[in-house]
Amino acid sequence: MLYILNISFALFVAFTGVTTAEHRCTCPNKASGAFYDCDLPVSVYANKKRYLISDILTMNWWESLGHCRTINMHLGVVFNLNELEILKTSVLPGVKYWLSGYSINNVTGHFVWLSSGLEVRNDFWPEGQPADGDCVVVSDAGLASASCKQQLPFICQQYDA
Repeated sequence: MLYILNISFALFVAFTGVTTAEHRCTCPNKASGAFYDCDLPVSVYANKKRYLISDILTMNWWESLGHCRTINMHLGVVFNLNELEILKTSVLPGVKYWLSGYSINNVTGHFVWLSSGLEVRNDFWPEGQPADGDCVVVSDAGLASASCKQQLPFICQQYDA
């Protein structure tokens, strides 16, 4: 089930039991289209987490980490394949977004989630990834590694109480 609320500068999209990639809406002040075409930040609710997807604001990985903390959130984490699929289908096609995964001691292929210290599961990476870069991004193609210095949009998350 999909709920859409226009609250000040945020578009909140709530998912309950999402198992499909078919979550679309009509944007305020636009004719129609996928919800990520809206000019407002997008929040996706899944598995008792709220993900705030920033399409407009871009930062490097460290700045993204700090920005999420200033709004009482954390840079995004993916704990299971369902969460990964939800994020893949919630972002703009072809655009990379920062998550909190990073390479420990610059060891190639060994990534952990900053907030939990848990390893990024091997089955999360598509073929050919991780490649170059010490920080983790997500796109509609899945997870990838990238240079932490790149200016990219990002995904913050918060657990619902």
